[in-house]
Amino acid sequence: MKKHLIWLACVVGFQAHADNVLIVHGLSTTSETGTTQANMDNWPVVCNAQSQHTITYADTPPANLSTYQQIWDIRFDNSSPLTPADMTAYTGALSAGASLFLMGENSSFMTRNDSLFQFVNQLGGGQLTFANGGGYSETVVAPLNANGLITVNFLAAGSATATGLTGVMAAQDDMVAGAGSAFVWPVGSLGGPAAAGKLTMVLDVNFMMAGNAANGNGQLFANLCEFMAEPPVVVAPKAVPALGGWSVAALLGLLGATAVRRRRSRA
Repeated sequence: MKKHLIWLACVVGFQAHADNVLIVHGLSTTSETGTTQANMDNWPVVCNAQSQHTITYADTPPANLSTYQQIWDIRFDNSSPLTPADMTAYTGALSAGASLFLMGENSSFMTRNDSLFQFVNQLGGGQLTFANGGGYSETVVAPLNANGLITVNFLAAGSATATGLTGVMAAQDDMVAGAGSAFVWPVGSLGGPAAAGKLTMVLDVNFMMAGNAANGNGQLFANLCEFMAEPPVVVAPKAVPALGGWSVAALLGLLGATAVRRRRSRA
């Protein structure tokens, strides 16, 4: 039985990491195909997808997302705002327990950004308002500050303030109080059925690129990969301590004394 439980825990842990991943890239409409392609190329390297994940690439989100545990929408251009159909599909994926990443950008891409903010508000995650854009130093907090990451210097990110935020502003702008460029909604943070999933959003396209890994960008990307693929907590069954020789003798003595008392009571 004990061996079976250990085997089961190992299988559950492995399956949690061996995700089916969908990367939505929007290559057919983006104004920066080189940037998008660079992010697509770097994703398997940083997220170790060759050995752990099965990746599917799509220009736009398919209607049925039920086979994916992770969905990375790395579109950022104004040509790719979230459509009502996208929002419906993504809400269903979150409700099924999937992890969803959404990419935004600076003030040059407000059509895309506004659609992300609308979706977050629709999910009950809070009201986001665009705050600023440019290259800033930001303080990184949990859950994206793993592996010693304290600060990230984005190249030309956007940032947003939040009212009624139910998640975490995980990268906080050091120049604009109350604003940040990275947001995380862990399981249980969103409203309704979508609370079963994890939502992350970064208002920057450059942090994923291999050529921009310096100044905390590469580590932020790696930490984001870890968070998106984070397995559920598997609670190991408590082991029952084995009885030693003296414990067995004491137990047998107690049982014998109990039997003698029962015989005397019948007499």
